[in-house]
Amino acid sequence: MNETTIEKEKKPQGKPWTNKAIFKSYEEAFVLAQEINEMSVLSEKKVRAKIKRRHNGTFVVKIRAMEMEPVKNEKRKSNKKNR
Repeated sequence: MNETTIEKEKKPQGKPWTNKAIFKSYEEAFVLAQEINEMSVLSEKKVRAKIKRRHNGTFVVKIRAMEMEPVKNEKRKSNKKNR
């Protein structure tokens, strides 16, 4: 009988997204997101920004702090018996 065991340690979730601002147009939201991304490059604190559209037609800019060292642990174990 073939026995295959795959074990993966789940990557921990990042920091939660928080709402920074709400705009009526995408262009306004895009300008703020670009400013946040540019400031993040220059500063020690790394922040990621994204734009989401809401169902009522407004746009929200969300931000979160990025992790400095990504954790990546994967373990795979496979026991196959060929007969």
